[in-house]
Amino acid sequence: MIKIQFKAHPGQKHILSNRARFNTANTGRQAGKTTLAKYLILETVVIDKEQVGYFVPQYNLIKPIWDSLVSRCKQIIAKKDWTSKTIKFKTGGEVEFWSMENPNAGRSRTYKRVIIDESSLQKNLLDIVDQNLLATLAIKQGDFYAFGTPKGLKNDWYKLCHDDNYTHFELDSTANPAFTQEELEVIKKKISDKVFLQEYKAKFVELNENAFLNYFDWNLHTAEQLEWSLTDRTILCFDFNYDDTTATILQIDKEEMGLKFMKEFRVVGGTRALCLAIKKWCADNNKNYAFWVTGDRNGNRKETNSNSSDYEIIRQVLSIPYTRFYDTRSMNFQHSFSRDIINECLMYNLIKICRKGCPDLAIECLSAIPTAEGGLHKDSKDHKNNLLDGFRYGVHSQFASIKMVQIFAKRIFKLEK
Repeated sequence: MIKIQFKAHPGQKHILSNRARFNTANTGRQAGKTTLAKYLILETVVIDKEQVGYFVPQYNLIKPIWDSLVSRCKQIIAKKDWTSKTIKFKTGGEVEFWSMENPNAGRSRTYKRVIIDESSLQKNLLDIVDQNLLATLAIKQGDFYAFGTPKGLKNDWYKLCHDDNYTHFELDSTANPAFTQEELEVIKKKISDKVFLQEYKAKFVELNENAFLNYFDWNLHTAEQLEWSLTDRTILCFDFNYDDTTATILQIDKEEMGLKFMKEFRVVGGTRALCLAIKKWCADNNKNYAFWVTGDRNGNRKETNSNSSDYEIIRQVLSIPYTRFYDTRSMNFQHSFSRDIINECLMYNLIKICRKGCPDLAIECLSAIPTAEGGLHKDSKDHKNNLLDGFRYGVHSQFASIKMVQIFAKRIFKLEK
């Protein structure tokens, strides 16, 4: 019995434990995608004794993995042919390497497994997948893996990762224990925030498109830690969603700083579960605030199971009287209007986000992009922006117009008229 020696790191284990038939994995640099791809080849040719098709955008990307497999598997290779890019194993398994520079790559073949590496570099990726590769898996009901590093939003890799027919995984560079946090910090200081998010945090961002928050500056509008106040008004900013419900704690410093976003919560399980998490965190951290509440106006609708609205549940579980609820009955502000208000606040440096307490909110503020109409682009995976929605409700609890922002800024910073 031939055994495969492979010590998967936690991120790779997560993929192997949760994989489906059709999979995509968006990864940061050095996250271990090609190492995992090699394991998937050997799993098929050695254990299953089947055929694998391995596809890359360019011929020069074949050589490194070819050399690695040949070097590692000398004792179990029956035949190798560089001309045909084929390695046959003594088990009967076989791997064929293809460059997708060939428009007919994979056609007429039958595979048990198809693997694509560096998917984001392939311009006509969807055409090759749909027209060539899926058919190769039909006879043997084979499976499919595509690996890549994000390259903006307007490409086939982004579309494939957002296709609900595929199970999607995300691995940032720190998923690989060999990539230390210290080294990541060194790199972060040398590149722009958006490049860092794309290349190392495995986030889909558009580097050449205006941001939703044009004036957001990571160094200016975030801080590793912020000091909690016992006297500032403290507001819970809610956003209600089916897949996860979020809340952010906002403190209003009217003397020096403005709006401080201190702590975020994200819970799957509904509003009651979220409130219990907030309650537990307050007890564990001795945060006994007289909370105010704002959030998504949809929270006034009653749930079918409990016959209570989200805001009724908040009032009951957290013991917050309705007199400390901001007006949650009117319609939500349009995202385009919120964008103008928030950017005005950012221009006057009226917003600060605690990175330790609100790491995901800080990233959403940095990576959010607008729609063609100036609204907020949202999707079910990389740009949910649920925390950002709660964030804008918190801003609107203080400002309903640009004029109100300007008046606040003049007072807090003693600006000249």
